[in-house]
Amino acid sequence: MKAVWETWAVAIYCFFFVAPFLHVVYDALEKWIPADKSQANAIAQVTIDSLVVETFLGLTFIVMVGFLEGETWEEDIVPTIKSDYLTLVVWLMVTNMVMGPAQVYLFVHFPLKWRVLIADGKGLLWNFIACFIVE
Repeated sequence: MKAVWETWAVAIYCFFFVAPFLHVVYDALEKWIPADKSQANAIAQVTIDSLVVETFLGLTFIVMVGFLEGETWEEDIVPTIKSDYLTLVVWLMVTNMVMGPAQVYLFVHFPLKWRVLIADGKGLLWNFIACFIVE
Protein backbone atom coordinates (compact mmCIF):
# COMPACT_ATOMS: atom_id res chain seq x y z
CA MET A 1 0.00 0.00 0.00
CA LYS A 2 2.92 2.35 0.72
CA ALA A 3 4.22 1.98 -2.85
CA VAL A 4 0.81 2.94 -4.22
CA TRP A 5 0.72 6.14 -2.15
CA GLU A 6 4.32 6.96 -3.15
CA THR A 7 3.28 6.68 -6.80
CA TRP A 8 0.29 8.95 -6.20
CA ALA A 9 2.49 11.46 -4.37
CA VAL A 10 4.83 11.73 -7.38
CA ALA A 11 1.86 11.97 -9.77
CA ILE A 12 0.21 14.71 -7.70
CA TYR A 13 3.48 16.64 -7.50
CA CYS A 14 4.03 16.42 -11.26
CA PHE A 15 0.46 17.22 -12.27
CA PHE A 16 -0.27 20.05 -9.85
CA PHE A 17 3.17 21.62 -9.48
CA VAL A 18 5.67 20.67 -12.20
CA ALA A 19 3.40 20.92 -15.24
CA PRO A 20 2.01 24.41 -14.41
CA PHE A 21 5.45 25.58 -13.29
CA LEU A 22 7.04 24.49 -16.58
CA HIS A 23 4.34 26.23 -18.60
CA VAL A 24 5.07 29.51 -16.79
CA VAL A 25 8.85 29.11 -17.00
CA TYR A 26 8.93 28.15 -20.69
CA ASP A 27 6.55 30.99 -21.55
CA ALA A 28 8.81 33.44 -19.71
CA LEU A 29 11.94 32.02 -21.34
CA GLU A 30 10.35 32.29 -24.77
CA LYS A 31 9.51 35.95 -24.20
CA TRP A 32 12.98 36.65 -22.82
CA ILE A 33 15.06 34.45 -25.18
CA PRO A 34 12.99 33.33 -28.22
CA ALA A 35 14.28 29.85 -29.12
CA ASP A 36 12.88 29.92 -32.63
CA LYS A 37 15.06 32.95 -33.47
CA SER A 38 18.40 31.14 -33.25
CA GLN A 39 20.08 27.98 -32.11
CA ALA A 40 22.07 30.04 -29.57
CA ASN A 41 18.80 31.14 -27.94
CA ALA A 42 17.62 27.52 -27.80
CA ILE A 43 20.92 26.51 -26.20
CA ALA A 44 20.48 29.33 -23.66
CA GLN A 45 16.95 28.13 -22.83
CA VAL A 46 18.06 24.52 -22.42
CA THR A 47 21.03 25.62 -20.29
CA ILE A 48 18.78 27.69 -18.00
CA ASP A 49 16.34 24.79 -17.85
CA SER A 50 19.13 22.37 -16.96
CA LEU A 51 21.08 24.44 -14.45
CA VAL A 52 18.39 26.51 -12.75
CA VAL A 53 14.94 25.05 -13.30
CA GLU A 54 15.81 21.40 -12.86
CA THR A 55 17.97 21.93 -9.76
CA PHE A 56 15.02 23.81 -8.24
CA LEU A 57 12.65 21.01 -9.24
CA GLY A 58 15.01 18.47 -7.67
CA LEU A 59 14.73 20.26 -4.35
CA THR A 60 10.96 20.69 -4.60
CA PHE A 61 10.65 17.01 -5.52
CA ILE A 62 12.26 15.96 -2.27
CA VAL A 63 10.27 18.45 -0.18
CA MET A 64 6.82 18.19 -1.75
CA VAL A 65 6.78 14.45 -2.34
CA GLY A 66 8.09 13.99 1.19
CA PHE A 67 5.23 16.04 2.63
CA LEU A 68 2.70 14.22 0.42
CA GLU A 69 4.03 10.92 1.75
CA GLY A 70 3.52 12.14 5.32
CA GLU A 71 7.17 12.69 6.15
CA THR A 72 8.24 15.29 8.69
CA TRP A 73 10.56 18.21 7.91
CA GLU A 74 13.28 17.67 10.52
CA GLU A 75 13.23 13.89 10.82
CA ASP A 76 12.79 12.88 7.17
CA ILE A 77 13.02 15.64 4.57
CA VAL A 78 16.10 17.55 5.77
CA PRO A 79 18.18 14.33 6.10
CA THR A 80 17.02 13.29 2.62
CA ILE A 81 18.09 16.65 1.21
CA LYS A 82 21.48 16.31 2.90
CA SER A 83 22.04 12.75 1.73
CA ASP A 84 20.43 12.66 -1.72
CA TYR A 85 20.13 16.15 -3.24
CA LEU A 86 23.67 16.41 -4.60
CA THR A 87 23.47 12.93 -6.14
CA LEU A 88 20.11 13.83 -7.66
CA VAL A 89 21.51 17.03 -9.19
CA VAL A 90 24.50 15.16 -10.63
CA TRP A 91 22.20 12.64 -12.31
CA LEU A 92 19.96 15.44 -13.58
CA MET A 93 23.00 17.02 -15.21
CA VAL A 94 23.99 13.68 -16.77
CA THR A 95 20.44 13.29 -18.12
CA ASN A 96 20.53 16.85 -19.47
CA MET A 97 23.87 16.28 -21.21
CA VAL A 98 22.45 13.21 -22.93
CA MET A 99 19.08 14.79 -23.82
CA GLY A 100 20.31 18.38 -24.31
CA PRO A 101 21.23 18.26 -28.00
CA ALA A 102 17.87 16.73 -28.94
CA GLN A 103 16.08 19.24 -26.72
CA VAL A 104 17.90 22.15 -28.44
CA TYR A 105 16.91 20.82 -31.86
CA LEU A 106 13.28 20.39 -30.83
CA PHE A 107 13.18 23.85 -29.20
CA VAL A 108 14.35 25.43 -32.45
CA HIS A 109 11.92 23.52 -34.68
CA PHE A 110 8.81 23.09 -32.55
CA PRO A 111 6.43 25.78 -31.25
CA LEU A 112 6.25 26.71 -27.58
CA LYS A 113 3.12 24.63 -26.90
CA TRP A 114 5.09 21.47 -27.74
CA ARG A 115 8.13 22.33 -25.63
CA VAL A 116 6.43 21.50 -22.34
CA LEU A 117 5.35 18.17 -23.82
CA ILE A 118 8.93 17.55 -24.92
CA ALA A 119 10.12 18.49 -21.41
CA ASP A 120 7.48 16.19 -19.91
CA GLY A 121 8.94 13.33 -21.93
CA LYS A 122 12.35 14.10 -20.47
CA GLY A 123 10.59 14.48 -17.12
CA LEU A 124 9.48 10.85 -17.19
CA LEU A 125 13.12 9.81 -17.25
CA TRP A 126 13.94 12.48 -14.66
CA ASN A 127 11.21 11.20 -12.28
CA PHE A 128 12.38 7.63 -12.68
CA ILE A 129 15.89 8.70 -11.70
CA ALA A 130 14.61 10.85 -8.82
CA CYS A 131 12.46 8.06 -7.42
CA PHE A 132 15.36 5.64 -7.66
CA ILE A 133 17.80 8.01 -5.88
CA VAL A 134 15.42 9.41 -3.25
CA GLU A 135 14.09 6.36 -1.44
